[in-house]
Amino acid sequence: MDRKEQVRSTLREGDRSAGRSRGKGRRAFGAFPPARYITIAAAAIALGQLDAVAAVYTREIGGAIPTSGSLTADVIEALPGWILAIEQTRQAAALLVVLAVAVLAGRTALEGIGAFLFGIGLWTVARYAGLKLMIEWPPSSAAQDVLTMIPRAVFAPVWAIVLGACAAVAVGVLCLRGGRRG
Repeated sequence: MDRKEQVRSTLREGDRSAGRSRGKGRRAFGAFPPARYITIAAAAIALGQLDAVAAVYTREIGGAIPTSGSLTADVIEALPGWILAIEQTRQAAALLVVLAVAVLAGRTALEGIGAFLFGIGLWTVARYAGLKLMIEWPPSSAAQDVLTMIPRAVFAPVWAIVLGACAAVAVGVLCLRGGRRG
């Protein structure tokens, strides 16, 4: 083996040990690295907790609903416009954070989509867990909540939102695995 071939072989071995392979975009170990799952999960869970805290503050500042009350269409309409605008920017900022983490985590478009779905699902579940721990809300899984306020309020029962979030996590994992087995 000549010197050039030894260097190429060393580089290929380094790629394999780092979880990268040359050609066809596949890594030697064939799976999304566990450290990336952990990183996305940590960011999404922390964001969910921050979101829950912001929701509690917004409820108190708005004064339109008791801390443990439900957001309904009537309540949303009664909120001052500036509170609604703040809520919309909070939601947009949270989505941008999840999107940024997904872009950084995914090496391919499929991994990016998977990371986004994984992150958005965990963020949602963490938000409801945080609300339940802090203010014992929702009182039941049938309680109505705002799914999104962008561009306008969309309501659904909490169980449907959490079920959708769990489905997003599952689809996200499938995308991150890229259809590969092993």
